[in-house]
Amino acid sequence: MPQGEPLLRASEAARLIGVPKSTFHSWVTRRALILPVVLSDGSKRFRPEDIAWLKEQVRRNVESR
Repeated sequence: MPQGEPLLRASEAARLIGVPKSTFHSWVTRRALILPVVLSDGSKRFRPEDIAWLKEQVRRNVESR
């Protein structure tokens, strides 16, 4: 994987998007809106660009209401 911004934990990603961690997990596991990077130890991390994309989708959804 290329070096760039560090991968984010689910709690960090949820905080950046502005949703509860449980909501973020639902989007990942049930809806597969973004895919995690699975590290060698089995832990999951998320790419900053995927989180930025998801945050934009949330913003657009809120604005369209």
